[in-house]
Amino acid sequence: MNDNYTPGQDCQCHAHSEAECGCDVDWTPKEVYDLREQRDRLVNALIEARYAMYEAKEWIHVAKFEEATERLVNWENKHTNYIFHLIKGNKP
Repeated sequence: MNDNYTPGQDCQCHAHSEAECGCDVDWTPKEVYDLREQRDRLVNALIEARYAMYEAKEWIHVAKFEEATERLVNWENKHTNYIFHLIKGNKP
């Protein structure tokens, strides 16, 4: 967007508004273009934030899975050792 843009700047019929113009030129206010650009930036920021959130969520799931796996392995080792202890004829 050109900083020097004014609505209807290319009008050849010397109209004062879009209602009077027969040239079919752009009469959209500059503020509308500015708001559209701002909207696009905010939407992109939201999309990036969502991707970051999903990535963080995946890391949390991986960490929880690894923690659960470690607990299971520790539990198995503890109980396997206990069962071998009993198999050898030792008292509990």
